[in-house]
Amino acid sequence: MRLLRPAALLVLVGGALVLAGRSQAPPASAAGSFYCALNATCPEVTIAGDPFATLGGNPAPFRGYGDPSLERDPDTGDIWLSYSWLDVLISSPGPPPVTDLGVRTHLAKSTNGGQTFSFVRAVNSTLPITHPDTTAQGWTIHEVSTLAREGPGQWQMQWLTYFDPFGPPERSDFYYTQSVASSPAALGNASTPWIRTNSTLPSWGVVHNLSAIPQLSDCTALSEPALLSNGGATYLASNCVVFQNNARQDAQERLVLLRQEANGYSYVGELLDYSDAVFLGGSRLEQADLSVAQNGAILLIVTPIQNGTPEHFGCDVLEIADITKASVRRDLAGNPEKLYEITGEDPILGPGLCTYDAASATGVMMVLHKYTPSPFDMEFSLRATRVHPLGLDSDGDGLADSADPDDDNDGFADSVESGASLCGDGRNEDGLIFDGSDDDVVDDGCPGGPPQSGAYSEAGFSIGTGPLDPCGTNAWPLDLASGGVPDSTNRVTITDLTSFLAPIRRLDSSPGRPSFSSRWDLVPGHGLFTNWIVINDLTSLLAGPTGSPPMLGGARAFNGPVCPVLP
Repeated sequence: MRLLRPAALLVLVGGALVLAGRSQAPPASAAGSFYCALNATCPEVTIAGDPFATLGGNPAPFRGYGDPSLERDPDTGDIWLSYSWLDVLISSPGPPPVTDLGVRTHLAKSTNGGQTFSFVRAVNSTLPITHPDTTAQGWTIHEVSTLAREGPGQWQMQWLTYFDPFGPPERSDFYYTQSVASSPAALGNASTPWIRTNSTLPSWGVVHNLSAIPQLSDCTALSEPALLSNGGATYLASNCVVFQNNARQDAQERLVLLRQEANGYSYVGELLDYSDAVFLGGSRLEQADLSVAQNGAILLIVTPIQNGTPEHFGCDVLEIADITKASVRRDLAGNPEKLYEITGEDPILGPGLCTYDAASATGVMMVLHKYTPSPFDMEFSLRATRVHPLGLDSDGDGLADSADPDDDNDGFADSVESGASLCGDGRNEDGLIFDGSDDDVVDDGCPGGPPQSGAYSEAGFSIGTGPLDPCGTNAWPLDLASGGVPDSTNRVTITDLTSFLAPIRRLDSSPGRPSFSSRWDLVPGHGLFTNWIVINDLTSLLAGPTGSPPMLGGARAFNGPVCPVLP
């Protein structure tokens, strides 16, 4: 629902649709697509024990569920769902009565894999309060929650909180609230005002002011948190909202990624920016969700937004190539690659607000709206698209490239072929070159390590073959030679073995010698030996997972079959 947006406020409060439209380019195409209709092909997700709000015995004109977040508990198999519950608040009985729109966070769970959900508890409450600085009367509103299991007995929820004065919307003082607990059912028992920017006054007692991070100093507010626990770290994606001269600056807004630290947050990078929003068909990207696909890829789901009708363009499923670098998978032109596009039957506000958990039968869960401008009536509903997006899997082995250590199934790890395989092993690998020592620094030049010392960096050594293409002399590390008798083209033969000796003797060489080439250093580094290219590089053609690579079905490569995917 994202009540932060000025356009949405006009819709929700005024009861009349007054939106300034602008044309947009058609959205980029996707590998898959789905249209969520208001029927059984995209069924509504109901919450047993948590009926929609009523007012005076009738359905409240603002009601339903929004802002979902799914997370499976691997300890029990239960799937948990946090969501916004909507109603109408009576700020003053009048006459005339003054009403406002209420939002608070509820929690439900499924014990049958997402087939059905039951209400568990209210996580927070919409309460009347006095602004600590202005003494204005208003409401504490809670929306856009996100769930994360950080480990056994470690759960976290964050949600957006702000002050909403009685009457016309002049919302202010936006911050994230955090609740941590040993079980999801205990979330909400205790909570802490957690993250703010400079635009939220210190009197609210928020622990972390992220405006102190230079890359976030222009963010008027942070909105729509999305948590993900991955690789022992907890990440927070957030929309950086920028206002200048009382006007929202779409061209400066971006989706940023932060990493939770012991004393706050560190800035990881920018996931998406204005140019990405335009490419995906909007003017900004909001409503982010981070999750893991069934094949291990980290998914980023966003909704393109425009200042027009409809406001939301559905949900685009993207892939995170490397979450430690805030890197989104992109095409050769630098645009985000869209794995899936989900639209729906929602012509006024538009579909969006998606979440996903690979274990849930709902697939990607989407929000649709039913809207009547006069008399004002708006109903939000959760829908089960049953779409389960998958990350890019170049070798078709069921593991996404971003989660697969050997994307082309040639038996060599991607990092060995084209990465920085010598980094992080605690050894000074480039200390034994030039028949002596290049430096005495471990992991020099490696990502996150000390600067390069000496003539070489440990990050600079890999075989140099392509990690996504299994065949050819520039792709399959074992395919060192082509042609000859027997024909060694796309095969491993005696010619590949003898290439270590002639026409240039590569064996027993190291960096700094004219005879050295990383292309023959199939087990990069010096290992237990003084020289880098030694007998274990030769034996990699004959034994182990490299000698019988998965792409050959376990068959021995030496004098074996031709590479199955010709270059």
